[in-house]
Amino acid sequence: MQANAARGLAHFSAISNAGREQSSGIDEVNQALVSLDRTTQQNAALVEEAAAAAESLFGRAEELSNVVVISKVAKQVRAAGAHPAITALTGATAWHTGAQHRRAAVLAFPPCQNGVPGSVN
Repeated sequence: MQANAARGLAHFSAISNAGREQSSGIDEVNQALVSLDRTTQQNAALVEEAAAAAESLFGRAEELSNVVVISKVAKQVRAAGAHPAITALTGATAWHTGAQHRRAAVLAFPPCQNGVPGSVN
């Protein structure tokens, strides 16, 4: 009978040890999942930042493209010796495209008098 009791005690001890090991394994898996979730959230934040930066960069590239177009048109208008009204119209179009474009328009369209670009009294 004592032998049976000892075997039973050994089984209970083994079951208890296996339960502790299983609990420890579950804790490790839980910690790994928490770490994975944290990393996923960080990656999502980085993706959002990258998307915002790409959108901003696209907007700036579009603005720069508009400035280049305005500058080319202004150069062609001045080279053709266009009437001041056309120069003013081209400048007015440039004026409405934004603050950076207004700076470009001021540089591209110098003051004009008597139909001669760049001449002022």
